[in-house]
Amino acid sequence: MHRVVAGLAPDAPGYARIRFAPRPGGELTWALAEHETPYGRAAIAWRRDDDEIVVTLTVPVGTRAVLDLGTAGSRELDHGDHEVRAAWAEVIVA
Repeated sequence: MHRVVAGLAPDAPGYARIRFAPRPGGELTWALAEHETPYGRAAIAWRRDDDEIVVTLTVPVGTRAVLDLGTAGSRELDHGDHEVRAAWAEVIVA
């Protein structure tokens, strides 16, 4: 569940690069996942806020990440804490 619904997975060996690709579906309105990588804690939390999804991420120092929001697009992220909003309809899985 942490890799699909929450969307937290390695994108390179040893979590040197992290992939965040949340895929909400059904009646779910929020999820969160954390993983202790060799670089520190990686985390994602997402929640529905009316017609948007709000995604909060932590990318550990020494890594990079990609955030994939389905048809809402993807973006590269440096280490640090991030908050991203996108249209709910572009991210949900039917």
